[in-house]
Amino acid sequence: EDIGALVVPIPTARQLADTVQRHYGFLAELSADEEIIARADERDRSLVIALLRALPTLRFENLVLR
Repeated sequence: EDIGALVVPIPTARQLADTVQRHYGFLAELSADEEIIARADERDRSLVIALLRALPTLRFENLVLR
């Protein structure tokens, strides 16, 4: 309810829930790798680094694992 008070007109709880579901519903269907990442366990750091290195832009190609 507090979040809804930040917008005008104030949405109903149902409208707010529908909007959140529409924009973040994809989080309910994570892949196996995404579930591991979502846990944010530091022991999974090497997987996260490997996935970043594999991104098509090569932006993280030289990422160093510390």
